[in-house]
Amino acid sequence: MRKEAVIKLSHRMIPGRENFRLETRTFDVTELLPEVTHRPDIWYVLSDIIFSSHMGTHVGFPYHHWQAGDDAAENGKCSSPRWRWSLCPGSA
Repeated sequence: MRKEAVIKLSHRMIPGRENFRLETRTFDVTELLPEVTHRPDIWYVLSDIIFSSHMGTHVGFPYHHWQAGDDAAENGKCSSPRWRWSLCPGSA
């Protein structure tokens, strides 16, 4: 693919500033996994991220508007003559 043919559509998603639900919470790992220990001076965190499937730049599949439509995750419709979806196992 020619470099000049690639158009970057991605943008940084910011909680509270998006049109759809996006929440993040960061915890010290010991709050969620009490059996894990670490020194107090070590930064060791886990994060929960909750977001709408409509967040960010995405590819719309027919399932979005039609209940019987193709869904990449369930039907394995990962490629077509023009596209190859990076969310599918083994895709490049």
